[in-house]
Amino acid sequence: RPRGVELHILPPAKQIAGLVASYRSMLENLRDPMASKNPAGKRLSEILLGPLKEELKSGASFVVAPDRDLHSLNLEALPDPNPALCLTNMMII
Repeated sequence: RPRGVELHILPPAKQIAGLVASYRSMLENLRDPMASKNPAGKRLSEILLGPLKEELKSGASFVVAPDRDLHSLNLEALPDPNPALCLTNMMII
């Protein structure tokens, strides 16, 4: 049952762009996001998924409206605080 619409303000686009570029580069070089020491994925996860932690645990549905550099980010590959990738915990619509 939908709870409503929530808006989460993100850091400046320049900060997001650098994190996205770093994380995408790591993924495109076929490195394992779970084994990587690249901090960009963790930081992106904190920024984008952090405010939704409780909802992610309950299996809530989300609609994501990416802007700018976030269009090129594979949200399903962001690390989750759990030992699995978010792909196993959420479905991107």
